[in-house]
Amino acid sequence: SCIATWSATSAGAFSLAENSLYTVEAWKIFFEHLTPTGILSFSRWFSPDYPAQLLRLTALAAHTLREMGVEDPGRHIAVVRSEYIGQWVGPEEFYLEESPSATILVSKAPFSGSDLKRLREAVEKLRFEFVYEPTGQGDETFKSVIEMAGSPEFHLTTALDITPPTDDRPFFFHMLRLKDLFKGKHLKFQEQRFNLNGIMMLYILLVVSIVLSIVFIIVPLVLMRHKVPMPGKWGLVGLVFFASIGFGYILIEIGQLQRLIVFLGHPIYSITVVLFSMLFASGLGAMASNVWLRKTKSRLPVFISMAALLGLIVFIIYMQPQVLKGFETSSLYVRISMALLFLMPLGFFMGIPFPIGMELAVARSKEHTPWFWAVNGATGVVASVLSVCVSIALGFTATLMTGFFFYLSATVFLLVLYSMAEKK
Repeated sequence: SCIATWSATSAGAFSLAENSLYTVEAWKIFFEHLTPTGILSFSRWFSPDYPAQLLRLTALAAHTLREMGVEDPGRHIAVVRSEYIGQWVGPEEFYLEESPSATILVSKAPFSGSDLKRLREAVEKLRFEFVYEPTGQGDETFKSVIEMAGSPEFHLTTALDITPPTDDRPFFFHMLRLKDLFKGKHLKFQEQRFNLNGIMMLYILLVVSIVLSIVFIIVPLVLMRHKVPMPGKWGLVGLVFFASIGFGYILIEIGQLQRLIVFLGHPIYSITVVLFSMLFASGLGAMASNVWLRKTKSRLPVFISMAALLGLIVFIIYMQPQVLKGFETSSLYVRISMALLFLMPLGFFMGIPFPIGMELAVARSKEHTPWFWAVNGATGVVASVLSVCVSIALGFTATLMTGFFFYLSATVFLLVLYSMAEKK
């Protein structure tokens, strides 16, 4: 009953806005734990202008039931709303205001005639009202959501984004589309104005981080051109290379952090395991790359490692969820061990490109080395905000895929750097 809050969302703290109670994967687990006649109940506020939370819960329920093989989800769903809610405003002062709540009841089996009779009696006794009955009667919007939930075409037509959330995109309370961001105070959905403040703060932070990166990196390059020459072809390629691995590293790291929260059971476990293992393994990778550079002039080991990194990222994007699913009920130590099996090799190969690129930079464009460091650090800061934007809009898998394309770009530009070094 109103167990979750979007207060973190309204404050702009989107790293805390994921809610794994309201996902298709979570509801499948809930249904598995019900008896054959068990009922799942969730209560949320019912906004009069557009009951977005209840509509999204209804879409989630209908889509989950279909995924579990139910042909007619409407017979398993009932939605009931209250008319008023009371509030104490003083020791002896009480008043009623029109701010109704609503409850969705989702039955594992179709509601029977006796179930429906008892439900109607309770609704009448409490002076509530039906929004949707298992008989198919009720609000037309709710009926269409039950019939079409999960259809991408249908969800593009709704006033807000009420697509069923998944573990890959568990932002239940975020229902705004990009076009809604420009409506500001004219946004007609009162409930979503909280989210509008938060998402605007996020995009402002992204813009500010980009602007500051330009101001403190590009502008000094221009102002100091009489002391330090502007980067030529080699320098520009180097800047793009270091920017690519700066973006790629953080996008992959945060993508893994977000994806492993549910698997490990708590955000603090995910933060600790991901940050420690990836930074430690990246250090080992950097050490290994220095050994290669000293012992051989061949670039073959470097590009074998880059190819291995790209292949590992692809494997993690598409296969990691299936592999981890088999260990969801294991002990915490086993789950951490499984996470490390992915993170340690990933961190090792991600630690290789930076020292190799820096070695080439010092040898070919020493005067621009500070800018290579700065670009790498600045893009990492920008990527930390960008990763959250991508995750909210498209999901955690999209964040990982974005990181993959940055590392693909880094591989291409590293090849260009080697080619230019040989020609010189």
